[in-house]
Amino acid sequence: MGVIFINRKTSEVLIPDEVVTVLNQIQGKELADKHLLRILRVLSDAELSNILKSYGKRIRGVSRGEKISTILHSGIAVRDMLSRDLFDEADNQNKRKERLKQLIADLDIDADKIGFTLDERIDVILQSLNTAADREFDAISATGYKEMFDALVQNFQGTDATGAPETLVQRIRYEYE
Repeated sequence: MGVIFINRKTSEVLIPDEVVTVLNQIQGKELADKHLLRILRVLSDAELSNILKSYGKRIRGVSRGEKISTILHSGIAVRDMLSRDLFDEADNQNKRKERLKQLIADLDIDADKIGFTLDERIDVILQSLNTAADREFDAISATGYKEMFDALVQNFQGTDATGAPETLVQRIRYEYE
């Protein structure tokens, strides 16, 4: 029905971004995990350690991958992480704003204005990453869409309610009618 897709050959469950967005809203997440992971991969080891230290997590003898995984699965609010947990307590406001400016550059975020305050810069990061999927969708060409649809038609193996084989076009027509 379009809520999830199951690839029986590879035993994979595929979930559309729209469904993930709704689940993230229910959980109160401002940013999808894939975007948070993108941010965490850009941060230095010291910054990752600062985040873990803010929540009383272990930082000694922990690999970079484990630090990222711990932060990702801890449910830490991304806004709190970017506004205070990322930095040393001694860092002043200007140093924090400068680091967020650098983070915007590191993430290749193309923003007209990066904002003046810390919160404005965090908003730029979150909005840009949240709308990244929209830009990617808008970027698909007609040829790319046709190729994708043709691949789906070729690989679709479905059966109708009576158990008879059906094509993707027949299934789509049935579901939408």
